Amino acid sequence: PPRSTLFPYTTLFRSSTGRPAEMLYARRDRYHFLGVHVRHESIIGVAVDLANQAVWERRIDLPDLDVDAVFDQACQWFAEASAEGLTVAAIAICAPTPDTGSAGRSFDVTAFGSGDGRRRVEAACGIPVWIEEDIVALTAFEQWPQLASGQESMALISLGSEISFGLVTDLRIILGAHQSAGRFGHVPVAAGGPVCPLGHRGCLWSTSSTGAIAAAVPGAVTVQEVASAARGGDARAAAALDTAA
Repeated sequence: PPRSTLFPYTTLFRSSTGRPAEMLYARRDRYHFLGVHVRHESIIGVAVDLANQAVWERRIDLPDLDVDAVFDQACQWFAEASAEGLTVAAIAICAPTPDTGSAGRSFDVTAFGSGDGRRRVEAACGIPVWIEEDIVALTAFEQWPQLASGQESMALISLGSEISFGLVTDLRIILGAHQSAGRFGHVPVAAGGPVCPLGHRGCLWSTSSTGAIAAAVPGAVTVQEVASAARGGDARAAAALDTAA
């Protein structure tokens, strides 16, 4: 189509002296990135284009999840995405850190950094593999859009089956000397409160995680059920939400 159809204000960018400016249109579908999110007994894979739009997605449940299984699945998804026409430039594997809540975890992100699994995936796929703790990855995802606006600090709170915190100061994500910055989920907040799976009484996890909220209301399995009961006038459900907040 004519230039005016693509960008009707091109003439506003032309100067009277020097080389005239030309608009550049990025090919957002030229490359893709494959993200692999490891959860308890399941793995989610999503490929995004250069505009960060999800264009491909897979999920698999693995009750006997281990590190080798994750690496093998990443290689398989890379092959599938490539066969469907995607040009995957890198793979990112994100997983939780140990002892941040549920006692049912059988692995953590630190396990992916040991052994030769990472190098094996890089050799098999021919692209870099990036491994990071999931809350750090989420913090980076939320931080990037703010960089151009001068937002220098940020605190991110992730509420779910776990409670995680991401901290940014001076445009940098704070990891801490032991990769544990922002781990406030087990700080005591309620004297005489319930006990979490790690044995802490009245910690933030025991009062405000989704599992704790549901456990406080007999018969409830999810927070959505608790919220529905609270809207219906259930005083115990309303109290559970108030306590969590």
